[in-house]
Amino acid sequence: MQANEIKQMRSPLLLSLFVRYLNGYFKKHFNAVRISYAEPLKIKNRPVIIYTNHPSWWDPLLFILLDKLLFEQRMSYGPMNQVALDNYAFMRRLGIFGMSSGSFKGLRDFIQTSTQLLQDRSTILWVTAQGQFSDPRLRPINLQSGVAHLVKQKPEVLLLPVAFEYPFWQERHPEILIRTGAIIDAQELQQKNYQQITQLLEQQLTKTMDELAVLSEFSKADQFQLLLSGEAGAGWFYNSFKLIKAKILGRKFHSKHSEITDDGNSINH
Repeated sequence: MQANEIKQMRSPLLLSLFVRYLNGYFKKHFNAVRISYAEPLKIKNRPVIIYTNHPSWWDPLLFILLDKLLFEQRMSYGPMNQVALDNYAFMRRLGIFGMSSGSFKGLRDFIQTSTQLLQDRSTILWVTAQGQFSDPRLRPINLQSGVAHLVKQKPEVLLLPVAFEYPFWQERHPEILIRTGAIIDAQELQQKNYQQITQLLEQQLTKTMDELAVLSEFSKADQFQLLLSGEAGAGWFYNSFKLIKAKILGRKFHSKHSEITDDGNSINH
């Protein structure tokens, strides 16, 4: 599919409605969505490739949510396995385009379509660069070569490594933790070959993933900005006893199993 067709199929109205649905969907299934920045996101007037690890089925939906929360004025797109996209055809209306994995033709089509989309300075391209599900603590990470080819084709792009984890902290629902890495200017990579570019991208994403792992392991809530707060507590039955106890002791009722404070500590209830 040509870039012009993808742009024409993208529906801002459907995207806005779907994001509203996602807000409730994520609140129902997660305790919170939290993000930490290695540096400010200064990406004005340049097309951007956001490349990420791929720990979960949730990743493409998280892309769409984050895109609305962080880059509302941008035009965002992303590839999806063609077979999967055929099962969720409505996602073509959200800026998702199909690609065939594991073949030269698939790589060629991805590069051609993405290069055309990135001609627009307002474009953000979201890519799960590992190409398959992978545990976020597995090392070394291996990225597909597609992003390196785009670096050569479009030296004006900026690249942003982003790491995801979905750990359980103190609540019955997991957290979504996000860490953005240092921005990479493709113009500075033009003297490198494809393998060298891929290795550099792997190093920067690994660094970002390692930083997130530390924050996740020690529940460093103070290092994150809260983007979305979900349903808390262990359910109405357990909460009813907590409410009675709070009334008897004259305390404020908290539905959370534990309250994570700004300094990253927790107070059990």
